[in-house]
Amino acid sequence: MNRGLEEIMEAMGIHVTAESEYLVRQAQEKAMAGDHFTAVNYLKQALDIYPQNAVALTLLGNCQDCLDNVKDAIAYYDKALQIDPDNAETWFSKGMSLKKLGQINEATQCIEKCMNLNFR
Repeated sequence: MNRGLEEIMEAMGIHVTAESEYLVRQAQEKAMAGDHFTAVNYLKQALDIYPQNAVALTLLGNCQDCLDNVKDAIAYYDKALQIDPDNAETWFSKGMSLKKLGQINEATQCIEKCMNLNFR
């Protein structure tokens, strides 16, 4: 691949990432205001643009948890952890969702993983 094409692709990637991050910020504002349905829509748009956005996946999990879609929340946390396995917040959120489902042993393991990451 020639250098000019690499620069163009890099520039496009920055644009795509910026657009995705803007949508994530919009979703965070909606979620903080309690509008989790709208936040979910923003996050899905962000992930359409940049599917590897672990922050968006974690926030989507949080929103799904707030909407009582706990199994969906865990699925989003798992996707986020595939991308960023050292994200303590995601491990904690997954643990709390597992606790809601009565999966106490798995929940405890997630919380312990969170604590270990926080004390590195």
